[in-house]
Amino acid sequence: MGVLLALLLLILAPAVAPGVQRAVAEPSPTSEVNGPFVVQAGESPKGDELPEVADKIVENALGEELYLAMRAFELLPKDQRPINTQVAIFTFSWIETVKDIPESALWVRDRYHDFMSRLPEEIRKPSTPAAWQYPLQATMLDGESYAYDRLTEELGRPLVDPYGNEQMLRLATGSRGSDRHSEDAMNEWFERTMTNTLIHIARTDAERGTIKEVVQWMKGKAGAGIAGPRGFCNVCVKKVAKWGYSFDKRLFIVPYDAYKTAQAKLASTTLLNLKSPLETSYKKHAGEQIDKALNKAGLESPCSHLNSPQAMGLSALPMAAGPCGPSSDALTGALASQQNGGIDFSSLQLRYLSDDGNSSVKYAFSGQPAKDEQSQDPRTGRQALTDSMAALRTWLALSPDKFWVNLNPSEPDRIIDAQLGRTNAGRALLEADWQMKQSEGKLLDPKTAFGAEYWRRIGISDGPVCYSSRMWIVPGDIEVRQDGSSLYVLKATLDVKAKPENVAGLGQASCNADPQKTARNAQVEQEMVVPKIAQAVNTAPEYAPLRQAFLARIVAQWIRDRHDKGETTSFDKLIGSGGLGPAVEDGAWRPQQVYDAYLRSIREGDFTYKQTTRVGDTVVTYTMRTGGVDFSKLKPTELSAADMNRRIPGLPETIDKSAVRATKATDGTLWLADTAKAPQTSVWERIRGFAGSRTGILVGLVAVLGVLLLFVRDGSALRRRRSP
Repeated sequence: MGVLLALLLLILAPAVAPGVQRAVAEPSPTSEVNGPFVVQAGESPKGDELPEVADKIVENALGEELYLAMRAFELLPKDQRPINTQVAIFTFSWIETVKDIPESALWVRDRYHDFMSRLPEEIRKPSTPAAWQYPLQATMLDGESYAYDRLTEELGRPLVDPYGNEQMLRLATGSRGSDRHSEDAMNEWFERTMTNTLIHIARTDAERGTIKEVVQWMKGKAGAGIAGPRGFCNVCVKKVAKWGYSFDKRLFIVPYDAYKTAQAKLASTTLLNLKSPLETSYKKHAGEQIDKALNKAGLESPCSHLNSPQAMGLSALPMAAGPCGPSSDALTGALASQQNGGIDFSSLQLRYLSDDGNSSVKYAFSGQPAKDEQSQDPRTGRQALTDSMAALRTWLALSPDKFWVNLNPSEPDRIIDAQLGRTNAGRALLEADWQMKQSEGKLLDPKTAFGAEYWRRIGISDGPVCYSSRMWIVPGDIEVRQDGSSLYVLKATLDVKAKPENVAGLGQASCNADPQKTARNAQVEQEMVVPKIAQAVNTAPEYAPLRQAFLARIVAQWIRDRHDKGETTSFDKLIGSGGLGPAVEDGAWRPQQVYDAYLRSIREGDFTYKQTTRVGDTVVTYTMRTGGVDFSKLKPTELSAADMNRRIPGLPETIDKSAVRATKATDGTLWLADTAKAPQTSVWERIRGFAGSRTGILVGLVAVLGVLLLFVRDGSALRRRRSP
């Protein structure tokens, strides 16, 4: 036994002995290629040093991507978990504008739109299987999500190209066995996926013959960032260089060096020691984001994560109890840890609020069951919380007559209200309008079955077709249940309107069609196109930010109505104040960006807005010019308790339970709830709030009128008494 113990200590000595650490303090020549490293070669952080290292990793956008990928792969069965994980970020919008392009790739640049259309499909449904099985996450990052703003800032690359295409790819790969590295998996996937995509858009044998060269060219241009727990090993450094990859940003936790070397063992020990601190650091980071999200609406976490990193739950007990109990598995727990309850975070919507105007606000989000691993990304859930709270503040602080956006090339000064244009809510509305135009343009592509049928019905056999219209989004059916100081939103759909509209002042781009043909075409649009667009607006992932803003709008209107009736709410100081505060968009986004991209698309004849193709001998032209989103008016239908119970039996009990853990309602939706502290309001502020409400104003007018009547009456009596 003593001999075995001595051998064990000898094996572990390189990882713990100070003398050995000094011996490996100088990194190998190849490890410098990988950098930067959070932990340098020869170092082995311990004790209080570990949380500091973990914070540096999580606070870096690439480090956060790496941590989430590592955590996702750890959920795999033990025999499938990789020894090493790697996350690479690739972008593609440069293809259309790059100057130093080889002649063999010119056809790819000319067919850039086809490439960007085919790539996401190839990622979702690969044409060929992988050469071997390895842990993999591959997705085009959602261009409508603000959850990746930190990543785009770090990389200096936009999520979407000027045409609205999602252009940033996140590729996480893991090793498989001792001879298949995560770098091998990255290369296998990239070569196969890009090759298959190019095969689908190539039109000639000559173009197909250049695909291998084009893929090699893309390797050196597409890399935006890469991260891994270990730096490239000596073997992989040479492989990556040979393959030709180049990445502008890099982050590795610790150098690896050759297999079984002292530095390799030290790296493994460091990563093992960092596992728990990384989880704690990520929870703290997530908690801070949740605190900021609540602050968007002027609320506070009962257990502030900013001051108490260990307090991860807003409310661990059912809603009837007080907050700040042990850590819960409800909303905050789901957004800060792996315990997400199997919910699709992108579908979260604010559908319950209880506010008695005293010390706390109780709220709950509902969502759909997760479809895949990517939909359970906790950042998406935190973004849903942040955007919903920011939108709630926006809809309360601003006047409803500002709640619209408008994309019209003849109205450049009427894109969006100046104040609304500074908020995430305004961004959600404007980008939804932009997305709607893209949805319609793609839907009406004459090369698709639907598009071909549309063009047939509007009469392409009669000669050139010219039809332009205005299409906009408005509130649809809304059903709510108000129970005292609580609101349940049971149904909230968006509606799409369309009507023929000609826009003057665009020269050849304007459309002057025969009135009879216009009426016929408008009818076809109502029957075929509008229902398809309405379905997308209410269900497609790219419209999720709009739907979240819409639900917040409904809740805000209920709060406004209560305030106007003279009831005390936790938001009285915000209503009509114009004080956007933390709801102001703090990134580089500006409304003008959307409008400029819209005009660029019109000028360049992009298919999103204009379809021109030759069907037989007839030229078919479609021009979509104007649109908008208008949330200025809401008309909710109020349901009784019996109506609500028929619709979703036991919903109040479901929401109570969802404060502890994700709870499924009878309609299949999942609910997550929590509690926040309302800002303390003084008695004087409440009096001022009541005085400013409609009821307060009426009471004031009645009081003034009473005084006047009393004065008139008393004055008349006084005069009568003084009369002789």
